[in-house]
Amino acid sequence: MTKLLLTLSFFVFSFNYSQDWKTISLDDEEAVFYKYNTDDTAWFKTVSENTEYYPKNSKVAKIVKGYTLALFKFDCDEKKMGILQMNVYSKEGKSLDHFEENETLADMSYVVPETIGERYFNEFCNKDK
Repeated sequence: MTKLLLTLSFFVFSFNYSQDWKTISLDDEEAVFYKYNTDDTAWFKTVSENTEYYPKNSKVAKIVKGYTLALFKFDCDEKKMGILQMNVYSKEGKSLDHFEENETLADMSYVVPETIGERYFNEFCNKDK
């Protein structure tokens, strides 16, 4: 199992590196990367064997091996962030779920300390462009 995760992490890392993805974390549980999109948005990619999503017309979450691509908007001065788009894929790349919010209607919330959101915020707002 560990060899499988190590191999998966290596493959994901080499694939992401070639597309200008920067690594946030790599461990046995998941791999997280980000890529700048615009002056105030960035994509975050999370690859995991425990990718959770809600199938259409279901209130019960399903867990699969796969990855998510999430587009976040940041307001570094106000210390806020919001999600604009979320896409969930199987490990084969099949689209499983999609959510999108109009940028002007995005729920911009204050960053909660000691969360993954704070880590995303710090990665984005402390960037070297």
